[in-house]
Amino acid sequence: MTRDYAVVTTHKHEVGEIIDCFEADWHRTAFSPGDHSHLIWCIGNGRQRLGQLIDESKHSLWLQNERYQDSIMIEHLVRAARRGVEIHVMARPPHKLKREQMNEGVSGLRILQDVGVKIHRLQHLKLHAKLLFANGNRAIIGSINLSPGSFDTRRELAIEVNDEHVTNRLHEIVRHDWANSKSLDLSDEGLLKELEKSDEDAPEDLALETSKDWKGKKH
Repeated sequence: MTRDYAVVTTHKHEVGEIIDCFEADWHRTAFSPGDHSHLIWCIGNGRQRLGQLIDESKHSLWLQNERYQDSIMIEHLVRAARRGVEIHVMARPPHKLKREQMNEGVSGLRILQDVGVKIHRLQHLKLHAKLLFANGNRAIIGSINLSPGSFDTRRELAIEVNDEHVTNRLHEIVRHDWANSKSLDLSDEGLLKELEKSDEDAPEDLALETSKDWKGKKH
């Protein structure tokens, strides 16, 4: 089973943006959502809009995302944590990351943990969701990973919602997922244990402190 989200919109201006994008992509012409787009686009205003939601969070911020690699997003989250926002992060475990995503993905999570952010992994569900949920009343849902590739090189789309019936349901889901998750051990020892079978170069790539019990590649 996979955790994911979808939003249906009938707002004319939002549907119109999607049609314009589809037509441009179909005809292989340039698409620009413009400075006043309602939806959140990559390549486009994605990094700015996600960063704005994080900056405007007052007391709580819930995130579900596969990857936490983008340094600018990490910067915004660190500032939120330092001003007292309670942040709950749900992420995929490191051994599920592709090798080329490992360094930035693990580093981003460890930086967040160092400033007091709580980081969990889902139990019995594959995390594919891309959700930012702020203050219990605003959410961004879409396809955007917190990674440079999503922001800078791919067509991605997200929508911000604040409808009470939607945000109430999201609040229920994130709390349920958190209760059915467990803390992600990002210590050197924890990472070595998790990556022992999947990445024999983990100590070198992640600059981890090994022990005599490490069973990975010996030099």
